[in-house]
Amino acid sequence: MRFSIDSICLWLKNGRRRTIEFLPGKINIVTGKSGTGKTAILDIFDYCLASSKHTISESIINESVAWYGVRFHIGNKHITICRRSPIGSVVSDEYFLSTIGELPDKPSKNTNETAVKKLLQIEFGIDDRINTPYGGQSIRAGSQLSFRFFLLFCSLSEDIITSSTVFFDKQSQDRYREALPRVFDLAMGIDDAPNILARERRAALEIQLQKLQKRLRTRFENASKSAPELEKLATRAAALGLAVEADTSDPVRALSSAIQEEILSKDKPTSWRGKYQEISAAIYEIDRKIRNLDRFKSEYASYKKTLSETEDSLRPIDVLAESEPSLIRSSAFSSLLEALRDDFSRLKIAIRNRNPVDIQIAEIRRGYEAERLRLRTELQALPIDQEAFKSDRERWMFIGEAKGKLEVFGNTPKVADIDLEGEIRRIEEELEKIRVTDVEERRDLAIRNIEQNAQRLLNQVSSSLENYANYEAIFSYSDKRLRLRKPASMHIENVGSSSNHMFLHLINMLALQELAISNQSAFVPPLIIIDQPSRPYYGDESIQEQELSSSDTSKITSAMKMLNDFVARMINNYSSEFQMIIFEHIPPSIWKGLDYVHLVEIFRDGNALIPSDGASE
Repeated sequence: MRFSIDSICLWLKNGRRRTIEFLPGKINIVTGKSGTGKTAILDIFDYCLASSKHTISESIINESVAWYGVRFHIGNKHITICRRSPIGSVVSDEYFLSTIGELPDKPSKNTNETAVKKLLQIEFGIDDRINTPYGGQSIRAGSQLSFRFFLLFCSLSEDIITSSTVFFDKQSQDRYREALPRVFDLAMGIDDAPNILARERRAALEIQLQKLQKRLRTRFENASKSAPELEKLATRAAALGLAVEADTSDPVRALSSAIQEEILSKDKPTSWRGKYQEISAAIYEIDRKIRNLDRFKSEYASYKKTLSETEDSLRPIDVLAESEPSLIRSSAFSSLLEALRDDFSRLKIAIRNRNPVDIQIAEIRRGYEAERLRLRTELQALPIDQEAFKSDRERWMFIGEAKGKLEVFGNTPKVADIDLEGEIRRIEEELEKIRVTDVEERRDLAIRNIEQNAQRLLNQVSSSLENYANYEAIFSYSDKRLRLRKPASMHIENVGSSSNHMFLHLINMLALQELAISNQSAFVPPLIIIDQPSRPYYGDESIQEQELSSSDTSKITSAMKMLNDFVARMINNYSSEFQMIIFEHIPPSIWKGLDYVHLVEIFRDGNALIPSDGASE
């Protein structure tokens, strides 16, 4: 992502315009005395980018300014956003917007906050289909991500630069505290928009699939539970003349039809009695066929036994044939023996070639038994005798009871008509086509990358870390912050002193920015705005240079050199014009010889964000 701030503008109420200009690819430093408005520059940038609150000081600054503005470079565009100054704590909805970077002589409203946010969402590359994956107290699940969430990776305010626990701005606000873990993977290039959309589509389909499967299970369960009750009602409806016949295969349809068509006349002919006789006759016929099969099976068994016994009685013929050479033979004996041998051979062939009649009989019998069971079930559902309602009141009470049972046990026509199984198959087929990349491996690689980036920076400033000079960088993904581990141990150090905390903050933010740039993140601007990194050493403007490597001056010089080298590496290794804006008390001698440092202004001797001659009377 290409991004840099060109200038911050203030249109004063006295008619003058105050402009602070910055350079891309540089460490832009505004230095000077306390109370001159340096910190307000960060507040103004945040306010112009559609903040719902403001932290601009009312005294001197806000009371003197009519409009605030920021001109920045994003992608291949220059954009100017101006916003009317707030009234007290109430922010303004009046905006001036120029998509060609125009700085007006005097801003006037030409758009509103909704249009500004929509433009910035587009310019930050945030697809309106990319939603928050899970909700919280302040962020609803499925709500659209805001470009402002990604600015968390672009600032270190004076409130957190020395904090031992908080490593990102705005963490006192629930919305931003909840946003950080939700946008981190996307910001760092661990995840991307197409994969997020695919994952969200898969999650939505899985929820829909679960609902349909639950409805299908409920339908089957209801059918199982209600079948006896509804069959009983359908049978009685037929007996009472409310249905032409009892349909136990679909009692819901039978009852619904009886009620909807209002077949109430007891004189209306019904076919239940003829149906009873027809089914009874069919059962009798099947019983007869089964008895015949059993009789045939018994006779066939006797036949097989007789064949077997006959075969055994003829076996001596083989013995005689084998002994024939030693016997005294006559012509009659030979003829008889030959005839017996021929009959025995034919008998063995007949027995060997017999068909598996037993198996065929068993299959036919099972078919008859299944049909008989079906007919008996249907017969049980038919009334034996014709019933009649004693009064209309009794008839309507029965209809009411049937309706109530249908509502409790039966599916309504709309639900029943839905092809749940077909819809389930369609969703399952779509789920098979969706390809979602598992980001766990990429996340592990990203953590190692962050730690490598941080270790390089730690080694560069090791002399300023004193007791922690040889410690190893560990990135806590859950906390989104850098920790230090004692070499050759599992011990995570509780780092002390505001100086060390300041270095950890700088290194943590730089390591994250380098990962975002190396992964070509489309959402995180290559920008860091830092408010007074020298805060642990110089709470005021009194500065005494010292030669010792452990001195405060040497430490802040070491920090400035680390920032300078980082900007150089981003330009040389990644072709990224990384921009830093720093508000400080330090004098120019601290960064002497650093190629990428640019002095913007010195707020001293009457020069300030609001010049001494520009404040309102």
